[in-house]
Amino acid sequence: MLLKKIKTNYLDKLFSDLVNKNDFINIDKELKKLKNNNQEFYHLFLNRVLNTYFNNDHGQEFFKNKIIWLNSFDISDTSLIKEFLSFYINQKIDVSLSPEPYTDALKNISKIFKIKQISFEDLVENSFLYQYEILNQTSNKNKLLQSNHAFFEKLPDKFFTHYYLTQCFFYVIKNPIHIYQQYREKYESQLIALNMISGLKEDPIQSTEENSLIIENTNKGWSTNVLSWSNPNVMNTFRGLLIKYEDLMNNPLQIFAEIISHLIQSGMDIDVDYELIEKFIEKNQHQILTNFNFDIAISNQEKKKITREFGDVLEKFQYKI
Repeated sequence: MLLKKIKTNYLDKLFSDLVNKNDFINIDKELKKLKNNNQEFYHLFLNRVLNTYFNNDHGQEFFKNKIIWLNSFDISDTSLIKEFLSFYINQKIDVSLSPEPYTDALKNISKIFKIKQISFEDLVENSFLYQYEILNQTSNKNKLLQSNHAFFEKLPDKFFTHYYLTQCFFYVIKNPIHIYQQYREKYESQLIALNMISGLKEDPIQSTEENSLIIENTNKGWSTNVLSWSNPNVMNTFRGLLIKYEDLMNNPLQIFAEIISHLIQSGMDIDVDYELIEKFIEKNQHQILTNFNFDIAISNQEKKKITREFGDVLEKFQYKI
């Protein structure tokens, strides 16, 4: 216990001095040493350093790497944009965004924190810490993460992400009747489909591996999910762009150009290349659907349930059932 106290006092003084000098290089160096040698001290002093820089202007210099978030209620609706961004940025500036679902990224760092389960409360308390570690797993400036989590906040200082950790975000919104049809077709059940889209059935996300990490599902239903990310404060603070899935399918050239323009406005050094966008569209024409008809017919009673559940949000985004 005495040795631990002596070591703690030594590290406390060391990191206090480094932070006072904003010596980012040696802060990173010392944290890496602790990470390799003593996980307990690493977590303690990493949290102290992060809390310091999350709350002052020098954080802009300390947090070099940023996440590009690609969000939607149903994560599969982000697939085409994920492939486009990976292709475009690799072709233009020879950089890999190492895209992956947020849940997979959390699973990859779970061994660092020796955790087997992440509850919603744990995400709220530790999201900044987890995302910092995720960014530390790549040498690239940006990391593309797909997510279907609702944006959350716990005042005064707990949020889904921090603006020092985020380059920008894209949110793909899709008519809920089409999502409902997908779920009905997949699960062959009106009740399951309606519960899933309403947020009443939120099974935990778990990999098939034995003793794998279990992550609480926090998409919270279509309406809550959409409103959480389209909130004006969230859009402004975290540099968001809303994309209607239907617009993407009907006019991919325009929407892809807007996506690249948004990256430019968010600080990425890249330009809009229409020829390269057209090349991607030509290669991926099979993924661009303008017809949203499904084999399953939806009854008027089902349509009324969807309208009753999401009426105000449907009207806000000019969706018809």
